[in-house]
Amino acid sequence: MRLLIVGPGRAGGSLGLAAAAAGHDIVGVLSRRASDLGPPLDWDAVLPGADLMVVAVTDAAISPVAERLAPVSRHIGAVVHLSGFTSVAALGPFGSGGTLLGSFHPLQTLPDPERGAEALAGSWAAVTAGDELAAPLGELASSLGMRSFRLDDTAKPTYHAA
Repeated sequence: MRLLIVGPGRAGGSLGLAAAAAGHDIVGVLSRRASDLGPPLDWDAVLPGADLMVVAVTDAAISPVAERLAPVSRHIGAVVHLSGFTSVAALGPFGSGGTLLGSFHPLQTLPDPERGAEALAGSWAAVTAGDELAAPLGELASSLGMRSFRLDDTAKPTYHAA
């Protein structure tokens, strides 16, 4: 899978490192600071094609990032965020043009990218997406050694509180 990582901090960096180790291609990284996870991209340039964009920013930043990047994301098949609380609707600006939307929430503590990448194997991932995206996200989870389960968007606040 060709992945584009937005926000390679603890969660995004962990997922990116684990994905690269599993043979996925990190086609680009958008970050406020330098990252060696993949090719650095410009926030205002048209983004390269990718099967999946992973938005790994704070919950409060998901909607503003979606608004900023949707116009330059012409060749992205799907976009997910990593929040276990925020609705998939926060990614709404990406939804026009047939881009699939969802969330992929690792149920794991990710203290830093290196230890987090190691910790993903054997952990669970909550997948909130329609059937067309849920299957590829389940395959992504499996490739990282994770076990996925479906989580309805309306159940996310209860799930997160638990």
